[in-house]
This record gives sequence, structure tokens and C-alpha cells, in this order.
Amino acid sequence: SKLQKNLSELMWEHCGVIKNKVSLENGLSKLYDLKKASKEIDITINRNSCKKLLLTFDLQASILTAEATILSALKREESRGSHQRSDYPKMNINNNINYRVKMIENKLNIFTHQISPLNKDLQFIINNTSRVISFKNKLIE
Repeated sequence: SKLQKNLSELMWEHCGVIKNKVSLENGLSKLYDLKKASKEIDITINRNSCKKLLLTFDLQASILTAEATILSALKREESRGSHQRSDYPKMNINNNINYRVKMIENKLNIFTHQISPLNKDLQFIINNTSRVISFKNKLIE
């Protein structure tokens, strides 16, 4: 549908590979407009098909996922792994937390959860694993 396409474009433009606070906030504002529009979809069900209802549920689930993604990206004020913020280009090594999303009274809330240190066996494996210098002739998925 048109709204689904708009959602995909919104996420690419505002929450793509490299993001920043202004773009994320603009994307969140546009997302809330899409969320409102998705609640106004006229759903007709006939005895042979409820396809429009299923597509609407799929769209609303995608909007909820997009909202959680943008809110989490706003909360993490650093670059880490595939999460890259142009306004926070460095990783905060003291920020060993995960962000968790929880819905409370129909509103998404973001909470932090402290990451436990690796156990000795896993830390040993990481410390003694050779670093990849080149990705030439390697399959990357």
C-alpha cells in the first residue's frame, strides 16, 4: 500500500545507516502522522477475503517496530557496531548497556539494562582469536 511505501522511505531517509538526532526526531514526527493515518484506513471484509484487514495489521505492526527502532536510536547517543550516529561518532566504552523497549499503557518506553561482563572462557576466546585483516574472498552475510 501507499502507507507501507511511505514507511519504508521514511525509515531509509531518517533512520538509515548513518543517523542523527534532528533526522531521527523528524522521522518520528512523520511516523506519528503515518500512525494516525493507519488508524483511519477503511477496512472492508467480504466473505471471500479479509486481505485488507491483514495488510492493515501488518502495516500497524511495522509502524510499531519503526517507532521502537527510532526511539532506541535516539536514546543510544554513541556509535556502536551497525548503529552509527553522525552527532555521536565515537563509541562510549563505559556505556555497556542494552536498550529495551516496553509498552506501558499503549506507549513505548525505552529502558537501559546493564550488560554483564563476559565470563573468563568467552573473554579468552575473544582475546585469542585472530583479527580479520581483509574480507577479500570471504562470504559476508
